[in-house]
Amino acid sequence: MRAKKFESVSDNFLPKWVLASSLGMAAGLAIAYVVFSILGGLGVHVNDWLFTLLLLPLVGSTVGLLQSFVLRRYGVSPLLWFVATLVGYALCILVLVVFNEWITIRTGYLDDMLILTMVGSVIGTSQWLIIRNHGRKAMWLILATIFGFMGQLLVIANPAKTSMQFIGYIALEGAFIGITTGLVLMNIFKDNTLPAKPTA
Repeated sequence: MRAKKFESVSDNFLPKWVLASSLGMAAGLAIAYVVFSILGGLGVHVNDWLFTLLLLPLVGSTVGLLQSFVLRRYGVSPLLWFVATLVGYALCILVLVVFNEWITIRTGYLDDMLILTMVGSVIGTSQWLIIRNHGRKAMWLILATIFGFMGQLLVIANPAKTSMQFIGYIALEGAFIGITTGLVLMNIFKDNTLPAKPTA
């Protein structure tokens, strides 16, 4: 057994991470639109809940997949990161159910901030579980994810008029999440002595 040093974080980590986050969210949304176009053509009634049930796991899978490619050099299991991200986004369906069933007082943007905080917390915690042993600052990933999702308030304040515009908004939102979480991950990975992994 000997300690293994992982590749130190490079200057191009952040742009790669932002791009992966942005494209991941946009791709998941675009795929959801394609699937629902097919379902609509087959005569399946598409409502908001059905769209959400499909959208969140799709976005989680595309974001998790693209992000895992960026993280593989830093001692993070691509498979575990992919699964954690997918599960985190999927669990947000429960968040939306709880929000709609239990919260009856509607307060506009405070409502939106609350649900985005809950969503960011769930996704951030799911991903934190994978990197919690990679540094004492890993917990900041949860707060960074929450803050990143607050960018969604701009989308809410300026509703998209077309599907392409909505995809563009989501791509920008993904980029903002990528910036906030990427800065935290850079801080975590800047020390080249991450926890050792067993080697033969």
